[in-house]
Amino acid sequence: MYDASDNEALVYRFMIDRAHQGKGYGKAALRALLDEIGNLGHIREVSICYEPENEAARHLYRGAGFVEQGIDEDGEMIAVLPMVDR
Repeated sequence: MYDASDNEALVYRFMIDRAHQGKGYGKAALRALLDEIGNLGHIREVSICYEPENEAARHLYRGAGFVEQGIDEDGEMIAVLPMVDR
């Protein structure tokens, strides 16, 4: 359900098939996703979660400006991107 008063977006899963990783698809798709979220106009923060041992994901999200916040109750790393800085 859409709630215009909610200023946070959560990316629950962001995956690129292993056979297609390392080709720039993840970076391009993440950029497009963040552009779409930014175009909503009211989102101030985007959170994403990933397995802590997934170094490719860590590198991708860090490169986009996400900052790790710590491990959640499910054992996944939570990283946050402030949209006001974009």
